[in-house]
Amino acid sequence: MGWIALALFVVGGGTGLAMTSAMSALLSALPRAEVGTGSAVTSTIRQVSAALGAALLGSILSSIYRGDLDRGMLQALPPQPAGAVRESINSAMAVAARESDGAALRAMIGHSYTDAMATVLLICAGLGLVAAFISLVIMRPAKPAAGERAPVAEPVAAGHFQELL
Repeated sequence: MGWIALALFVVGGGTGLAMTSAMSALLSALPRAEVGTGSAVTSTIRQVSAALGAALLGSILSSIYRGDLDRGMLQALPPQPAGAVRESINSAMAVAARESDGAALRAMIGHSYTDAMATVLLICAGLGLVAAFISLVIMRPAKPAAGERAPVAEPVAAGHFQELL
């Protein structure tokens, strides 16, 4: 479980750093009169994307978890506890705590869940690599023509962001 915590820490830290840079780049490209609107739109897109991403990744995790459960062990359980094990990891652990063969059931549940979580983290890593590729290759600024100087962006000084709004 320690590697999952480490992976989530890295993903969270990377997301935080990337979002700050992305928001700064986006808002600095807008005219001053449109910075407030741009900030609102990007905030809305970020929130909707996070909700959709969590729902999609949660669905994938749930599907893999259910598919990885040992059918033979589930068939040995009465229908209601077997349904609870399929429903979620929390209800599955509660069933395992009440069953006589709880240790084996807990091991199967843990294995199924960690397999599902590992797959979801690999999907996230793949998406992160795609985003990095897009950032590095596709979004590279155009080179100035011969004899032209590259434009220099004006940074927003700390504490002066409110002046833009």
